[in-house]
Amino acid sequence: MESSSNDLVVRLLKNSSLRTILSKRCFRLEKQKVFLQMRVRRARAVKILGAGLFLTQLLNCSNPNNFMTNNSETTRVAGDPLSIHRRAIIIDMHADTAQRLVDENADLQNRLPDGHFDAVRAKEGGLDAQFFSIWVEPELFGGGGTRAMTRADIQIEAVRNLAAKHPETWELATTADDVRRIAAAGKIAALMGLEGGYAIDEKIENVERYYKLGVRYMSGAWSVSTSWAGSSGDEIGKTRGLTDFGRAVIREMNRLGM
Repeated sequence: MESSSNDLVVRLLKNSSLRTILSKRCFRLEKQKVFLQMRVRRARAVKILGAGLFLTQLLNCSNPNNFMTNNSETTRVAGDPLSIHRRAIIIDMHADTAQRLVDENADLQNRLPDGHFDAVRAKEGGLDAQFFSIWVEPELFGGGGTRAMTRADIQIEAVRNLAAKHPETWELATTADDVRRIAAAGKIAALMGLEGGYAIDEKIENVERYYKLGVRYMSGAWSVSTSWAGSSGDEIGKTRGLTDFGRAVIREMNRLGM
């Protein structure tokens, strides 16, 4: 990479609000890609992502040969960029739709008049797999206890019932192989994740309970902290980071493969 390009990047970043420091060296790999080492301070995650995209575009413009190869594959993709989309297995990691199945008896088989998700639009967009977020509102159902668990359980049951009622469209998936097989069959893989660990009710054994029900990811907290995992949405003074129990939960998730 030419030093002038390096100097330009550094000068621009020094003047940006991202407060990002570019390392002195850029490493060019054999596959004609450039990796940048950066230190980031006092920047939000969204800004960090923006910085990465900015740098990629800037360096690409300064020397396109670092990223593009002149071959038939590149030409074909450039002429039909959606070919990448069609060849890939497309997974959406979050949809707040399990609640609609429970609270509104929403019919996901047909195009809904509101919202952003149903089977019709999923097919139109080439979606292969959907994670349904099992969300327990702490303000309504508490940060644990029987009510929180029940709220999670009925959403899980609703997703399972969706797949059972419409097997021509949906199939429950719990492994990567399931997703590949279901996508190859032209159906949508239905997966589940706990959005916030409220439903485990501060009991380590409930992690495995939800794993056996088909849950394949869980976040420690969302807008409200649990007793064992801090949320950025809470005021300072609430749970910060992970407690010892929170670390035990993560170890149990890793053991199970969640």
